[in-house]
Amino acid sequence: MIQFRDGPFIRPHPAFWRIILGVNLLYELVLVFLLFQDLPTARQMMTFIDPSLGRPLPEKSYAEDCSLTPTTLWNAIDIFCLAHALGWFGKAMILRDYWFCWNIVYSTNFQILQSVGGTIGSWTFYSAIGSGHTSWGTATSFLHYTTVVLLLAVFLAAELNPFYLKSLLWMEPDHPIVILRLAFIFLWALPAVRELYQYINDPRRAVRMGQHVWLLLATVITELLVITKWSKGQFPEPLPPAVKWGWSVAAVLVVLYPAVQFGLPSARRYLRKHGRKAKAA
Repeated sequence: MIQFRDGPFIRPHPAFWRIILGVNLLYELVLVFLLFQDLPTARQMMTFIDPSLGRPLPEKSYAEDCSLTPTTLWNAIDIFCLAHALGWFGKAMILRDYWFCWNIVYSTNFQILQSVGGTIGSWTFYSAIGSGHTSWGTATSFLHYTTVVLLLAVFLAAELNPFYLKSLLWMEPDHPIVILRLAFIFLWALPAVRELYQYINDPRRAVRMGQHVWLLLATVITELLVITKWSKGQFPEPLPPAVKWGWSVAAVLVVLYPAVQFGLPSARRYLRKHGRKAKAA
């Protein structure tokens, strides 16, 4: 912890954020260790932490009975319903950009709890740790667009990873390990996103991306590698054609938008500049 540099936040104390970075490093080391284990061994290791683990999870259906009754609604509620609202409250505090949060909601699925959490989080004053509202400026430059797209991808991956990990390791949604992972991801993302924002908006002061950014990015990527390795043979059903077409169209639009928004104006300026030089010659 002594070797770490101070992060972007000074409250409650720089040492607190060094401890948070140290916990992130320990979690990354655990993930690297698990990356070299097979799934049965990893499940057996989890029983050393909690003897109740190591057993297949019971099947739980969310869409068999669509009647609007108190019983069906209560049966469909689990810890992730509250986690959705608290998670979007946390994302609004992390990003501090109202429209960015709404874009994430629309890009996944529009749910009431997500909307409420994101809206309340956007209204919350963020004076306890850092400055207030920020603007990511998605369409201002190609660098900002690329940064926002990558940040969105990392956010969605960090949200999806615990669903896979808890399913593969046979952990209930309300298990303390799952909840701790979600809580620490929030704490790790606070300084990481702030460092990334300073890097793309104030390059004179932030000449390089901070250590929180790199370590959190490595953590999410390592989780994806672990999930990819353990998922072999676990999900034999192929992707439906509609899902494949949806991802293909989304990928084309993600590439097409910057080409039209930034590529065409640059090409026009280039042609005009050389046209003037040709006329002057």
